[in-house]
Amino acid sequence: TQDTPTNNFARLSQVIYTPDASFSNAGLKFTGPGAHKSSWASLGFSSGKWYWEAKATSSGTHKFTIGLDNVKNSSNHAMSSGQNLIIGYTPSGGYAAGDGIGWYDTTLRKNGSTVASSLDRIVSGNIMQVACDADNGKIYFGKNGTWRVANSTTFNSANHDTTFTTGETYYPGFSAESCSWECNFGDGYFGTTAVASANADGNGFGLFEYAVPSGYYALCTKNINTYG
Repeated sequence: TQDTPTNNFARLSQVIYTPDASFSNAGLKFTGPGAHKSSWASLGFSSGKWYWEAKATSSGTHKFTIGLDNVKNSSNHAMSSGQNLIIGYTPSGGYAAGDGIGWYDTTLRKNGSTVASSLDRIVSGNIMQVACDADNGKIYFGKNGTWRVANSTTFNSANHDTTFTTGETYYPGFSAESCSWECNFGDGYFGTTAVASANADGNGFGLFEYAVPSGYYALCTKNINTYG
């Protein structure tokens, strides 16, 4: 692991009660129950440019969502057994507090509305990529090394998926129904399996499966203290 006493990488926070879900692998694996539940990263940001990855895993039926959520939304959530909570789509309390964005099934949702459709469904084994420009309010999604809008392995900042309000504090967010997310915020593992490649950010922090876009950084305390 890249995590050290002097440089902590993001984990999935368990501060918000998440009934029927489970967390493992030092808080980097999140398994949702039969109804959608959500989890958020332990490190947030209000500025800077950030990159993270997550691998979708499942042995049966599954519905995966990955995205971004305003901390005001996540702090208002109150999940209960049998209740669906999907980032960007169906949170309790709505999105009056701030923006929420999620790639859910074949749609990209923002604040409960569809902003893009006919997306490739996220399935087990997919490695998802997220690049988030908090300075300019733009988010970019990639899947298995290809950026969605650009349809290319080369990152192009002109091809963002959607926008969000700047000047607010955001966290990476994940929702899962009968499936799991194995998150890599730079530790270099999906679950207990090391990444096949060793791509660090421009500061030399983190180990990722795919190349970190130029100017984007891993969510760790040393980077947050500089950029976030």
